[in-house]
Amino acid sequence: MYVELFLIDNIIMNMIILKIAAAFGGKKLKYLKGFAFSAFASIYSAVALAYCKLLLTLPFKILLCFVMGCAICSVKIKNIGSFAKDLMLSSLFVLISTFMVGGLTYALAICAGGSMQGGAIIASIPVRTALISVFIAMSLPQMIRKIRSKKSVKYALIKLEYNGYSCEKEGIIDSGNLLCEPLSGKPVVIVTDDFFKDKGNIVLPYSAIGENGYLMGVKIDNAAIKINDKIGFVPIDVIVAYDDNPKKQGIDAIIPETAIPENLFEQGGKYELFKKNIDSAL
Repeated sequence: MYVELFLIDNIIMNMIILKIAAAFGGKKLKYLKGFAFSAFASIYSAVALAYCKLLLTLPFKILLCFVMGCAICSVKIKNIGSFAKDLMLSSLFVLISTFMVGGLTYALAICAGGSMQGGAIIASIPVRTALISVFIAMSLPQMIRKIRSKKSVKYALIKLEYNGYSCEKEGIIDSGNLLCEPLSGKPVVIVTDDFFKDKGNIVLPYSAIGENGYLMGVKIDNAAIKINDKIGFVPIDVIVAYDDNPKKQGIDAIIPETAIPENLFEQGGKYELFKKNIDSAL
């Protein structure tokens, strides 16, 4: 029974670490992939503690960090150079996230009268303390995305076609916007164009700090994005949803970073910076 609880606890903790690491890199964690790597790391920890202490040494821990970094890697392995660079960054984000979550857990465990034995934290943490720990850990990704979005605002042009109507909008690229269509997982571009106001037929639930609701989206005929003049417009597969709130900030469209093809930056793509100045994202 204790083994099962150990594995479950570690899987949950590893998922939180990967979620935070993905937020650091502005990436979207695929939950099935994340669960697979989290389960592997959990079994690794159990085997290391019970049978092979060698696996707890620094070289193997670094190797495990690289393995976990693969969970949030967005570059395909066929491009060795780009993959290696992305893996290095992803592994670094995993390491930083591990220190953050591990330090938080260790601090709470010690405060609850626990101790470190054989490389494992032994403690009986009150339910209230555990809930506070989980809440803080789960809040970190959103906090990190907000910091990233305030650090720099990036722009792109997006072209949309639907039922004979065509428009070209200037929008911000928001790494914190993870809104997607629940069934297909397609990213959602939010526009302020009144043409799309009553066109939505797909319910898109969303959750934000202090606010829950839904937008109505529509599967358009064609969409393309241009992040610089060198590459030009590149087709993307997205859902479009209408919302007039960004218009108050002078924003015509909010484009999730996950909507940009992963191989676009391998072709030398960089974000297009327009003259328009917007102080902050959503």
